[in-house]
Amino acid sequence: MSTNHIIETVVEKLTTELNNHCTEYGFEKRVKSKLPDLKLSVKTLIGNVLVAESKHFGKGYASIHLDKNWYSDSTRYKTKHSYRIFVERAYRGLIHLGYLSQVKAGVSHGSRGLYLTRYGATPKLLRLFDSKSLIELPVLFAGQLEMGETIRVQHTFTEQVPLKEVDKYGQPKTRTVKYRELVEYDDTQQTNQMRHNLQLINDRIATKWIDLELSKDQHTDLVAQMAKKTKNISKTIPMITVH
Repeated sequence: MSTNHIIETVVEKLTTELNNHCTEYGFEKRVKSKLPDLKLSVKTLIGNVLVAESKHFGKGYASIHLDKNWYSDSTRYKTKHSYRIFVERAYRGLIHLGYLSQVKAGVSHGSRGLYLTRYGATPKLLRLFDSKSLIELPVLFAGQLEMGETIRVQHTFTEQVPLKEVDKYGQPKTRTVKYRELVEYDDTQQTNQMRHNLQLINDRIATKWIDLELSKDQHTDLVAQMAKKTKNISKTIPMITVH
């Protein structure tokens, strides 16, 4: 069975389970006209978490917006998913069925979100794939998952966030938190050309398999070296990220 067929088989299985057990997590009716949206949500959620699971660094967690406004605001960065299908039906349903686990709640300060909610794959989800598929899937998913806006302009803010602890003088302790906010902008000939060029690059890369013959230790060392270089470079470039 091809890896692509395995993807579709698993997505179909999980979507069917979500529909059959919908009353267990708060819904009276099964999804009908929105079934393609539910399938896309399932594919996105498990795709993101399997890509994260395959990384040789970090803890293998994917992130998700749980704020309704993220799905309803009119912005160039808006996701094509809806809150009701993506979060309430698919995300919460897959957690209820034991395929995903929420490992860290998001953190907000006032109206600003500091950290997104993190979730991970459970052994029950991973058992649906063989070892070969778990290696190939992240590469295939990377070319199929929602990209959204590829030209992202963002501001970085630094803020002192109060903690529950107090110091020896009875004053609330604080910690320094850095967070980024996406900024709306008007398209220009330059941004349109950048977006076009990125699309050409992404389309070409999506047709190739790029890999390195490295051990896990060698890969970890390479990532650490690249992280140092990226940190030094970021000090000299404007705050615009390209995905």
